[in-house]
This record gives sequence, structure tokens and C-alpha cells, in this order.
Amino acid sequence: MTKRPRKTKLTESRGLLVLRNRLIVAVVVMAAAGVLLWRPWAPSGPTVANRVVAVAPAPAPVPKPPQKPAAIATTAAAPAESAPSPAFTTASITPAAPLPPSPPPASRMSASLEADFDAWLIDAYRACWSPPGASPDGDLYYPRVRISLKADGTLAGPPKLVNPPWDPAWKPQADAALKAVKACDPLKVPEKYAPYYTQWKLKTVFFDPTRS
Repeated sequence: MTKRPRKTKLTESRGLLVLRNRLIVAVVVMAAAGVLLWRPWAPSGPTVANRVVAVAPAPAPVPKPPQKPAAIATTAAAPAESAPSPAFTTASITPAAPLPPSPPPASRMSASLEADFDAWLIDAYRACWSPPGASPDGDLYYPRVRISLKADGTLAGPPKLVNPPWDPAWKPQADAALKAVKACDPLKVPEKYAPYYTQWKLKTVFFDPTRS
């Protein structure tokens, strides 16, 4: 009995493996083809589950029990109480009392009466004036003092020297004039001049050293 060579057996085994693999591939292809052939058989319409859902009627809504109307609907609403308006005070409804009539403007002093007042004023301050004994040589210096008076004759402010001396030698005369105005404060203005206060509340007083 003659033995086949070993190489021939290996060749036959490989041929069987190739044949078996081809058969497996063929079976897989046939199975896939069968699935494709089987697909048209499936019903094209909705599935049974879908049919059941589509055919089943929707549940009827449960009627709600009638609600009892609210008390505000059956009872007439009471009108809202408005906030009480503030009561008018007597001052708001009572007309203001009329202002007392202003006194008629006083007539101005006549020229003679005003001259009398100026003379009285100079005499009043001369009584309080104590000028220095000796006067400097040269032109005379006449201090002029501006005064502001209240209605009762008191000074409304400090007196002001209108014309300061150009020569320091006359400064004692200027100081003496200011002291005289302060020394006579307050003035006792005569009653006859009281109605004309607006005409004498501001005055300028001349001090003449030659008439001391």
C-alpha cells in the first residue's frame, strides 16, 4: 500500500476550510435575503397596539359638581368707606381779618420848620462838645459827622466822620466832634418833630470851632 505524501494532505485540508467558509457566507447571504423577502409581508397599517390606542375612545370628562357662588356674589357689596376728609379749621374758612388801615403819610416839614430842627440839633451837640483849646494855624477845619437816629432819638449806629482832617494837627478837633455825638446819646427830640422822623433820621452835623 502506497502512502500519500504529507503535502497532499495539507492541501486537501485547506481546500475543505475554504469550502466551509464559502458555505457559511452563502448561508448568511441567504438568511439576509430571507429577511428582505419576509419584510413586505408585515402589515403596512398601524400595529395592533396602535389600532387599540386609535380605536379606544377618549374618556369622557368628569363633570365637576356645581360650585356654590361666593358670598360676595349673592350679597350686595357694601360701599367702601372713604377716608374722612380733614375738617376745615376755623382759620381756613374764616376770612382773614382786614389789616388796619395804614396811617396817612405825614406831610413834610416846611423849610422854616426844618431849619429850626437843624438849629436845635446843632445846639444840642454843642452842649456836649468840648473842643481843644488851641487851633492850628492855617485854614480852619470844620468836622462833619454823619449820624443815624432812631425815632426815640438814640443812635442807630456809630457816628462817621465824613471829612477826615488833611492836617494831623486837626485830629483832636475831629475826635472831639465824634465824642460830642456819643456823649449826647440819646437826644431828647421835641414832640413837634416826631411826625417827621423820616426827614431827620439821617443827618450831617457841622462843628464850627469858631463858635465854641
